[in-house]
Amino acid sequence: IGVGKYLMDYGLGWAAEQEWLKKIILGVYSSNLRAVKLYLDYGFRIEGIIRDMARIEDSYVDEITMGIDLEEERQ
Repeated sequence: IGVGKYLMDYGLGWAAEQEWLKKIILGVYSSNLRAVKLYLDYGFRIEGIIRDMARIEDSYVDEITMGIDLEEERQ
Protein backbone atom coordinates (compact mmCIF):
# COMPACT_ATOMS: atom_id res chain seq x y z
CA ILE A 1 0.00 0.00 0.00
CA GLY A 2 3.02 2.28 -0.20
CA VAL A 3 3.69 2.89 3.49
CA GLY A 4 7.29 1.66 3.26
CA LYS A 5 8.00 3.87 0.26
CA TYR A 6 6.46 6.88 2.01
CA LEU A 7 8.54 6.29 5.14
CA MET A 8 11.72 5.85 3.08
CA ASP A 9 11.07 9.05 1.09
CA TYR A 10 10.39 11.01 4.25
CA GLY A 11 13.23 9.53 6.31
CA LEU A 12 15.89 9.77 3.62
CA GLY A 13 14.74 13.29 2.72
CA TRP A 14 15.15 14.36 6.32
CA ALA A 15 18.50 12.58 6.64
CA ALA A 16 19.85 14.25 3.49
CA GLU A 17 19.26 17.66 5.10
CA GLN A 18 21.29 16.75 8.20
CA GLU A 19 24.89 17.54 7.27
CA TRP A 20 26.20 15.85 10.41
CA LEU A 21 24.59 12.54 9.43
CA LYS A 22 27.00 10.51 7.32
CA LYS A 23 25.50 7.03 7.09
CA ILE A 24 22.35 5.05 7.83
CA ILE A 25 22.52 1.36 8.66
CA LEU A 26 19.70 -1.11 9.21
CA GLY A 27 19.06 -4.77 9.73
CA VAL A 28 16.44 -6.81 7.92
CA TYR A 29 15.59 -10.51 7.99
CA SER A 30 16.53 -12.33 4.81
CA SER A 31 13.01 -13.73 4.61
CA ASN A 32 11.59 -10.21 4.17
CA LEU A 33 12.25 -10.04 0.43
CA ARG A 34 9.98 -7.04 -0.18
CA ALA A 35 11.88 -4.96 2.37
CA VAL A 36 15.29 -6.05 1.03
CA LYS A 37 14.21 -5.04 -2.49
CA LEU A 38 12.88 -1.70 -1.23
CA TYR A 39 16.16 -0.88 0.49
CA LEU A 40 18.21 -1.91 -2.54
CA ASP A 41 15.99 0.27 -4.76
CA TYR A 42 16.76 3.23 -2.48
CA GLY A 43 20.52 2.74 -2.76
CA PHE A 44 21.27 0.71 0.35
CA ARG A 45 24.04 -1.86 -0.04
CA ILE A 46 24.45 -5.19 1.70
CA GLU A 47 27.30 -4.82 4.18
CA GLY A 48 27.08 -8.09 6.06
CA ILE A 49 25.04 -11.12 6.96
CA ILE A 50 24.57 -12.66 10.39
CA ARG A 51 23.67 -16.30 9.84
CA ASP A 52 20.76 -17.85 11.75
CA MET A 53 20.08 -14.65 13.66
CA ALA A 54 16.46 -15.39 14.52
CA ARG A 55 14.07 -18.27 14.65
CA ILE A 56 10.76 -17.72 12.90
CA GLU A 57 8.33 -20.56 13.38
CA ASP A 58 10.36 -23.72 12.69
CA SER A 59 13.34 -22.30 10.83
CA TYR A 60 16.17 -19.85 11.30
CA VAL A 61 16.66 -16.75 9.17
CA ASP A 62 19.70 -14.60 8.54
CA GLU A 63 19.87 -10.91 9.30
CA ILE A 64 21.15 -8.74 6.48
CA THR A 65 22.95 -5.57 7.51
CA MET A 66 22.51 -2.81 4.94
CA GLY A 67 23.85 0.71 4.74
CA ILE A 68 23.67 3.86 2.68
CA ASP A 69 26.41 6.50 2.54
CA LEU A 70 24.59 9.84 2.68
CA GLU A 71 27.63 11.86 1.64
CA GLU A 72 27.84 9.82 -1.54
CA GLU A 73 24.10 10.31 -2.15
CA ARG A 74 24.35 14.09 -1.66
CA GLN A 75 26.81 14.47 -4.55
